[in-house]
Amino acid sequence: MDIIKIDLDDIKPYIRYVNNYEPVCSYKEKERIIYDHELMYVTEGETDICYDGVDHHLKKGDVFYFRPFVRNYMTVDVKNKFKTNCIHFDWYTPLPKHNFTADEFYMNSVFSAGHEKRLETIKERPIYVPEGFDPPVHITGVAYQRLAPLFMESYYMFMRCSKPSELKLRGLFMQIIAELSAAGEENGIIHPKIMNAAEYIRQNYDKHITVRELSDMCGLSTKYFGALFKKMLGKSVNEFLLLKRVEAAKELLMSTELSIDDISRIIGFDNQFYFSRCFKETEGITPSRYRSMILK
Repeated sequence: MDIIKIDLDDIKPYIRYVNNYEPVCSYKEKERIIYDHELMYVTEGETDICYDGVDHHLKKGDVFYFRPFVRNYMTVDVKNKFKTNCIHFDWYTPLPKHNFTADEFYMNSVFSAGHEKRLETIKERPIYVPEGFDPPVHITGVAYQRLAPLFMESYYMFMRCSKPSELKLRGLFMQIIAELSAAGEENGIIHPKIMNAAEYIRQNYDKHITVRELSDMCGLSTKYFGALFKKMLGKSVNEFLLLKRVEAAKELLMSTELSIDDISRIIGFDNQFYFSRCFKETEGITPSRYRSMILK
């Protein structure tokens, strides 16, 4: 998977799917990933999302920005009267071989011939991201009367399935991005340096990483960086690093026959016993017990 940065002025958004969703029962989703980007707008009520291991509580008027290939799941309590509009999109119109439908890959209602082979191609599709727009995943503080009509009209335009409505939909999407960008400047919610630091941890969790190293990379004082990181992601740097290591360990425990000692070293621990202790504190069981439960 290649990440390609493009200027915000050069984006050619492709809107894949828009919904208007109101759950009829309480449930907890299975953990998922998506292959494109998604903006979820809470039009009524509230809900809970676990995104990249961090819990978020969303209320009416909040926006959540899901990025590709990040693990997440939602917990819905029907008593909270949650309603939402969601937009699945790419920042740049994909090539035909890299395009896909929400029906096949998200709702599993239609399967094409060679679905498994298609899935492997989709997993390798390039990801375009705009420079100059890098908000936190959980966005608050945008006036409801400004965003709600844009999301709802986007749904109506998507359902019309015509060329004029497709052009109107792109225009509405750009208005939504403009509102989010303006809100970020007004409320100070966009901190790309922190998001870059989190991405660095995701890519290098097996290495020795310190708060000082990350703060120096971001050009911020250690104290300010640490406070800002926790404010945005809900976890300290060390807590986030441990989370990424444990997630990697769980993957290896499920998919390989490597020893606990080997896994602990692969994910960045010097000591198997310290790894086992951290794993148990995070997951409630030892790595060995986790493996035996998963492989039953």
